[in-house]
Amino acid sequence: MPWNITRFLDYCTERLILQRVGNRYRFIHRLVQEHFAKLEIQKE
Repeated sequence: MPWNITRFLDYCTERLILQRVGNRYRFIHRLVQEHFAKLEIQKE
């Protein structure tokens, strides 16, 4: 995770990757959302 998560989320919103809805963020493109949902979490 980025150190400044709010700044990172705002950056993604400016690049039209995320959409801000109230206090939440969501992916604009459903395919991107589905891609990240399918990824497995790797523990180090």
